[in-house]
Amino acid sequence: MKEGSHVDLGVVRQLEWNDDVNLQRSEKIAIEADQEKLVRYYQTIRDKLGQKVQLTQKGIKITLEDDLMFPAASAGLTPAGRKMLDRICTMLKQTNLYVRIEGHTDNSPIATRKFPSNWELSTARAVNVVKYLIKKGIEPRRLSAAGYGAVKPVAPNFSASGRARNRRVEIVLSPTL
Repeated sequence: MKEGSHVDLGVVRQLEWNDDVNLQRSEKIAIEADQEKLVRYYQTIRDKLGQKVQLTQKGIKITLEDDLMFPAASAGLTPAGRKMLDRICTMLKQTNLYVRIEGHTDNSPIATRKFPSNWELSTARAVNVVKYLIKKGIEPRRLSAAGYGAVKPVAPNFSASGRARNRRVEIVLSPTL
């Protein structure tokens, strides 16, 4: 720095603070716009799929029961499951939302050679849905898969109907992964 020149640190800090505030405002506006798009898209999907669709804090959640999607103790998609995913693919191609596939099971133990536990089964189901979506033209960069086994039940596992509700795949659509 030249002799006699100086930088007012208070002014520099104020400029940095202004930049931070402006960035936060821009991010807030972008998030609000994404949320508005999400709500509009939710209404479109709900009109097409009905009660299977919910708007949650995570995004749009489509719940698919396992008896529609998979044979018992299997991760292979049923013809009805593929047909449902085809309908969902058509909708997914109309947006750029991220898609997280979450596999869930009930708490009934499974111990097969292919699936030693519910963790492997739930994960394999989620991955197979992702593979199917890729095969149908959904960009892989928009997709992720997670298996939760029996740790996120939506109903008590005391009855057959409760266990059936817990065996599901959820497709969560959100502006971010």
